Amino acid sequence: MSAQRAADWTLRRRLPALSSPRVSVGFDGVATSALAVLAGCVIGACTVMSPQLGAAVALVGAVSLAYLASPSLGLLSLWALWLIAPELRRVFGLFGSYVSIDPLSAAPFVATAAIAGIQVARSRLDAETKRVLGLALLGLAFGIPVGASNPAAMMYALIAYGGGVLAYVIGRNEQAESFEALSLRKILVVAAPLLAAYGISQYFFPLTHWDHRWLDSVDFTSIGAPETGKIRVFSTLNAPGTLAPILALALLCYLAINRVRIVVLISTVLALVAFALTYARGTWVAFAVAAVVLMILAPTRSGRAIFALCGVLVLATMAAGSSTPTTAAFSHRLETFGSLGSDTSANARTSLPLQLVPQAITRPLGAGLGSAGEATKLGTGGPLTNPDNGYLSMLYQLGPAGALLFFAAAFTPLAAITRRVLVHGARDRQSVVLFSMCVFTVVLLIGGDLFYGVTGVILWYILGRTMAVSRGRRQHAEASQATPLEHI
Repeated sequence: MSAQRAADWTLRRRLPALSSPRVSVGFDGVATSALAVLAGCVIGACTVMSPQLGAAVALVGAVSLAYLASPSLGLLSLWALWLIAPELRRVFGLFGSYVSIDPLSAAPFVATAAIAGIQVARSRLDAETKRVLGLALLGLAFGIPVGASNPAAMMYALIAYGGGVLAYVIGRNEQAESFEALSLRKILVVAAPLLAAYGISQYFFPLTHWDHRWLDSVDFTSIGAPETGKIRVFSTLNAPGTLAPILALALLCYLAINRVRIVVLISTVLALVAFALTYARGTWVAFAVAAVVLMILAPTRSGRAIFALCGVLVLATMAAGSSTPTTAAFSHRLETFGSLGSDTSANARTSLPLQLVPQAITRPLGAGLGSAGEATKLGTGGPLTNPDNGYLSMLYQLGPAGALLFFAAAFTPLAAITRRVLVHGARDRQSVVLFSMCVFTVVLLIGGDLFYGVTGVILWYILGRTMAVSRGRRQHAEASQATPLEHI
């Protein structure tokens, strides 16, 4: 009898332990189902209001959930969203009219802010990060009072520039043990050949219906290529000047790969051809400078092969000369470097700063956020509708004090990575490649405003990574005795 009571007592003790997980799982399942239904209702309601709004809400939610489930997957999703959002806008426009203020254009910024917010909630910002963010955002604030006279343009510029600044937090806090583990590097090496292939098809084949309709609906005066009847390629992005820097950064990643592989060479050829067909001379120069820096500091076997491949392709194109319209157009574009004095575009880029810098210096608060770049399309225009100089663009909009604060935020991590590589002699892969990317952006800012949009997000992400590497405060920081590139 006592044995029976003992068995009953043991069974009663086990029953709660066995039943409680079932109750928990059941509750979690109901909660998950309820949240899924609620999310579906919200997306459905937004879609009824606007298909673009519904798609934007769904994409932002998907990226945020992906990040909560897996930070690496979430960051890859974020970069993918930045690369495909312009194409999605064009596809939606094919089935209706283009929206002047498109929610899909804001979706990548909102997703970036969401991931940065999650990172801030999970870990406290260190003093250095707070200082960089504070300087950048305070600098942008200088442009708000004057820019408020045109609220739409000012808000557009604030989101475009401010969204980029938030990417600093993402780069600073990403947990990556090596350069190969960085989300930006992963997406670039995979997406570059796909972007390039699509861009090449835009040059040699008829445009898709959505790309053609989009070009007809926008005022894009610089889209024409030197070759008659052709356009400068833009792939899934919204301009050749946006595609070119992304391809250039991907090429720098290929140069840093040590092992020579067929897939790398094929991807490089595709990226080089599309890069050439953007006809973005300023980006060509910036890439050449950064590539030389990378090869001098840490040459790799793949880098040497790709460098030789670049030289062969350029020489072959110039040797072909006028044998085909495309090689003739590319050769002529290269030849303009020897006659910049008579080049209309080069002269305009030289004369405009001479005119606007004196004006900008006399305006303590600048001309206001939104007085340069794409934001001017929401206002009355201005002399910097298509800014060819990022430094001038920020000086003109923010004034001397605001621009100084903004540039101080950007150059703080630049100074840190420069000291690490050039003074302390660091030669680990991440430091050297990030330094070459910084060289690329510093040079390219002379020829374009990289601080907003996808290039701005990439720029500030790179700055965040440079500070993380320079200060060695990452959760999974690389060892100080990192293996040199030539031994990998």
